[in-house]
Amino acid sequence: MNVTILTPIHNDERTLPRALAAIAALDWDGRREHLLIDDGSTDDSPRLAQEFAARQPGARYLRKPAGGEASALNLGLQEATGDWIAILEADVEPAADWLRIAAAELADPRVIAVGGYLETPPDDPWVARLAGYEAEIRQPATPQDVDHLTSANVLYRAAAFREAGRFDERLFNSCLDMEFNQRLRARGHRLRYQPAARVRHHFKPSLWGFLSRNYAYGRYRPLLPRQIGQPGDLAITLQLALSLLLAGSLLLACRLPGAPPLLAAIFIGLQIPGMLRLHRHVADPVLWLLPLLTFLRNLAGLAGLAVGWLEKILRPQPDRENR
Repeated sequence: MNVTILTPIHNDERTLPRALAAIAALDWDGRREHLLIDDGSTDDSPRLAQEFAARQPGARYLRKPAGGEASALNLGLQEATGDWIAILEADVEPAADWLRIAAAELADPRVIAVGGYLETPPDDPWVARLAGYEAEIRQPATPQDVDHLTSANVLYRAAAFREAGRFDERLFNSCLDMEFNQRLRARGHRLRYQPAARVRHHFKPSLWGFLSRNYAYGRYRPLLPRQIGQPGDLAITLQLALSLLLAGSLLLACRLPGAPPLLAAIFIGLQIPGMLRLHRHVADPVLWLLPLLTFLRNLAGLAGLAVGWLEKILRPQPDRENR
């Protein structure tokens, strides 16, 4: 089977060399095409990508003005020739057997896409490690059908895009995978999660970068036609509500002195089971800062959500054009 790998790139010089090296080392017997789509990078990413494409058989470099990951992926889809389309972002390093394991799940004709497990690199900055641990806690431990697969590492049948269209470019860099997966699920297709297909995922190395990313997730969420299920959604909803209450109680601490510690204890208690589960194989002391990072992440997401709803009400968006 022929596969096209799409790697969208935007100012990824920190992680790009290792990502491209890992993709080149994938174990695959069929024909492989690798499209590197640069979305108007202003750092050293274009040079790194062009040099890789020049020496790697089957690799090709494409460049476009900055317009978001959705538009970069759509350019790649326009050029892709494979029967299967893999998306491996510029901040992930797939294991050598990632493609082979993911492809095995597509032996079931009812499955239209497969995604794998995001593993936290132990040598990343502490903020990036914390963000990775938070994601790992929410990932299932066993193979199963899911409602959502992240675009960080996913393998689609090319037929998925012929049937459901391309990515919604209004979503730029956030929620584009969620919206597309929703269209597939609405058509009755199965999305398969296989944790044996593993990638090392480098999150943003700074607290500001991490919070900005989560603000963007919240801001673009109102553009989705309906709420989309993700692993751990019930816990996340409860965390968001508690975060809002906790932030409010801190502002009113002089009148309600008992509320902040009570709400903080409940908030931390909700995360203890996941932290203990992860602690069995992660001996990293920064793991215990996870409740604080999650609280800040939730506030950033709530701020983005509020802005997103205001924008949707005040400036209604036209219907999606990338069908």
